[in-house]
Amino acid sequence: MKRKFKVTGMTCSACSAHVQKATEKVDGVQEAQVNLLDGSMVVECNENVTDNQIITAVTKAGYGASGYGEKTEYAQIEPEIKSEFVYSLKILIFSAVFTLMLMYVSMGEMLNIPVPDFIRGHHNSVTKALLQLVLALPVVYANRQYFINGFKKLFRLAPNMESLIAVGSLASIVYGLYVTFALSYALANGDVATLKALHMQLYFESSATILTLVRLGKTLEAKSKERTTDAIKSLVALAPDTAIKLVDGQEVSVNVKDIKLGDILVCKSGEIFAVDGTVINGECSVNQANITGESIPVYKKVGDGVISSTTNLNGVVRYKAEKVGEDTAINTIIRLVKEAGSSKAPVSRLADKISGIFVPVVFAIAIVTLAIWWIISGNFASAFSYGISVLVIACPCALGLATPVAIMVSTGKGAENGLLIKSAEKLETAHKITTVVLDKTGTVTEGKPEVCGVYSNDIDKLLQVAYSLENSSSHPLSEAIKMYCKSQYVSLKTVINYQDIEGKGIKGDIDGITYYGGNNALAQSLGYQQIDKINELASNGETPLVFMSSDEILGIISVKDKVKESSVYAIDKLKHSNIKVVLLTGDNAKTARAVANEVGITDVVSDVLPSQKGEKIKELQHSGEVVAMVGDGVNDAPALTSSDVGIAIGKGADVAVDSADIVLIRNDLSDVYNAIALSKRTITTIKICLFWAFIYNVLGIAFACGALAFAGLSLTPEIAALAMSFSSVCVVTSALTINLFKPKRIAKNVTKDEKITVKIENITFEKKEKKDMKTITVKVEGMMCPRCEKHVCDALKKIDGVIDATASYENGTATATLSKDVAESVIKSAIIEAGYEA
Repeated sequence: MKRKFKVTGMTCSACSAHVQKATEKVDGVQEAQVNLLDGSMVVECNENVTDNQIITAVTKAGYGASGYGEKTEYAQIEPEIKSEFVYSLKILIFSAVFTLMLMYVSMGEMLNIPVPDFIRGHHNSVTKALLQLVLALPVVYANRQYFINGFKKLFRLAPNMESLIAVGSLASIVYGLYVTFALSYALANGDVATLKALHMQLYFESSATILTLVRLGKTLEAKSKERTTDAIKSLVALAPDTAIKLVDGQEVSVNVKDIKLGDILVCKSGEIFAVDGTVINGECSVNQANITGESIPVYKKVGDGVISSTTNLNGVVRYKAEKVGEDTAINTIIRLVKEAGSSKAPVSRLADKISGIFVPVVFAIAIVTLAIWWIISGNFASAFSYGISVLVIACPCALGLATPVAIMVSTGKGAENGLLIKSAEKLETAHKITTVVLDKTGTVTEGKPEVCGVYSNDIDKLLQVAYSLENSSSHPLSEAIKMYCKSQYVSLKTVINYQDIEGKGIKGDIDGITYYGGNNALAQSLGYQQIDKINELASNGETPLVFMSSDEILGIISVKDKVKESSVYAIDKLKHSNIKVVLLTGDNAKTARAVANEVGITDVVSDVLPSQKGEKIKELQHSGEVVAMVGDGVNDAPALTSSDVGIAIGKGADVAVDSADIVLIRNDLSDVYNAIALSKRTITTIKICLFWAFIYNVLGIAFACGALAFAGLSLTPEIAALAMSFSSVCVVTSALTINLFKPKRIAKNVTKDEKITVKIENITFEKKEKKDMKTITVKVEGMMCPRCEKHVCDALKKIDGVIDATASYENGTATATLSKDVAESVIKSAIIEAGYEA
């Protein structure tokens, strides 16, 4: 199980690494993911691990921790980021005022700036030193948190960035105090040479400047963090705070948090729907662009669903609350984006490993640098300056911020454009995709098939049988036939023994006759020869459905699903990105090939059952492809789960698709390309940020050590502090460039769709097209109930050559209908294996 915690006191990647290690040492904890950016931690652990155990482990590591609870709204996090910036800005202004005064006192005379006489000249060196100390102490106190946290972590043998700053700043003050005492002794003894040598070696201004510049960097970083959450804040702003609820027939304004399932709410023109629900009275036009991307208002009437955060443009409706609180569409989107932003991408693992040892290594380098320069030069002040510069210039923050900032900006930008990415891991995997597998219905096509042809010598009988059979099915093709039959005022007949035949069609008994409706494979399994009309219709991209009994073919109803406007554009963009596109469908080969030709796909896999789609995905993976499966998230669940990245398209309000890794809210195939493009942009940005963070630290530390001193180039602690401050700011700013990402979509044609013209043709399907079939009846012992009948029938239907089977526990018999010769022993064996006597 997963639990979430709030962690306080983290300032750099070394901190997050220590928290992770401390948490993962707890028995029962499998993994801990720590997010430095928003101070959160997700722990995967056994049920017997308590929150208190994890909190204790984090506390012992020197940090604060508390449980988030089961549900947390994003709005709780955003004010903390904002308050961090305000708090840091106040300290920065205070520190800057005293640091500027300190710089004036320490460097004014050297820069020929007029200074008071009591701090001018060597003989006033002690007064000058004491004044610098007085001005430095307020800066130290204002930034005391660096010292408190830094030394706490250092004493726990888990040093972090604050430890580097605290040691460097305190060392400067301690050395400044030593010089002050030395100046006092020299002044008392009239040692002018010592006064001249030491009066410029006071490091009080270095200590204050280091703290102020680090604070400057932290303030800019906090401000940048605010911008990483802009997309989320815009989503939060969409959700209304209040709603109108009907109480005893009266309209009462209530807080959205107080709405319960089943409450009746009212939404008037210009208002926002507070929760997800169903219209029970009235009608209106709704702007759903923020959720589904539909630019044209959607007409809503009784029975239609409405989505939270969408706007009622005109009309007044009453609607029943069906999803409230965290379960509404808008809150689900916010939660998914927040979880993705808090997750870790595999690309950050190297940085995490380095962060764990980074600070101790820097301390070691600083000590070695001081010792070597002291030995070489014999000047402790110069050696001390090199050592402090090494401590101050090192920046583990840049390493720690590169990935989380980019991930949070990317997932937020994705949500803003209708791309819901569930985890950083899948966001990273998406940039490696080499093959995109597309389901046909509802993915490449509109998913709204319509009847386009009726072929029979008895149209009325065909339509009545088809309507009666399909009325029990919810398949999209069934819906098309039902809509057409309703428009033709066809009457329904009672159907008994209705049954779905996987991958082939349906069957049921009408007036004592068993009728079948389905594809060519079903017709062939019933013994019918190849029907030429089926090939003709399929070649035109239509899906022909044959309706028949075991004795005759009643006719064919042809259905066509129009290709989406965006499909050709999206597939072309994918192919130009060197991504292979495959069409995977349960439709027949000719129809699939016709659709594929229309959109420019060359690789087609047809006649595939839903249960077989996952196997086809695995075959592609075994050939070395990184596969993304794009489907509707329901029938394609096995394939979505098997693929490297599962993408559910056009889900609208149903954004929490369990089997998908990426959910595309808009019903636009172009967003598959956009999701991959966003992934590539994000990973490229992360790699650039990490590269420069590594290079900065390697070159910066080398420079601070005095590697270029032979060329007369060296760093003072002040310049080192400035470089460190801006390194993390540069990383955050670089990550923010992901906000410039713009999705590519084809302009939608808003003209009214043309209705498909239904072709009616009188055709006689001769009975001689059917092969002779025979039946075998077997006595079966042990059947006690209808469930037993089903077991026997299922066992018989698995036999090659058996196209249908019936059983009766009352009569103790089972009958198999055969399309070819099947040995009696095979039939008996199947019944015996099912647990019965034959």
